[in-house]
Amino acid sequence: MNNEFLQTEEAIVAMLKTVYDPEIPVNVYDLGLIYNIEVDDEKNVRIDMTLTAPNCPAADFILEDVRMKIESVDDVNNVEVYILHRTPIWVPASIKTRLPSKRDWYAGWTASKTRQWLFIS
Repeated sequence: MNNEFLQTEEAIVAMLKTVYDPEIPVNVYDLGLIYNIEVDDEKNVRIDMTLTAPNCPAADFILEDVRMKIESVDDVNNVEVYILHRTPIWVPASIKTRLPSKRDWYAGWTASKTRQWLFIS
């Protein structure tokens, strides 16, 4: 049974890697936006995540995409996605993998409402 939960969590992570912030061509999992994934005995899933900015204009789109894709995983019953607006606040250092392009790739991070250009090496 433990192996079954591990397979479910791996499938959830695989699906999260197909959800992208429309402004940043990096998936929400590798961006570090996912803080917690919980799967209970009845295969109900709880996702704790954040957004790249508190007033993200794509928040509804991203949340619905996360919910729909996780619901498509075999045997998952219910999906609840919670947005956390507390520390730790997302910063570009949260990115889990190297960005797939040149050194001057735009990371799309904004601390207030002013867009800042960041250079990821």
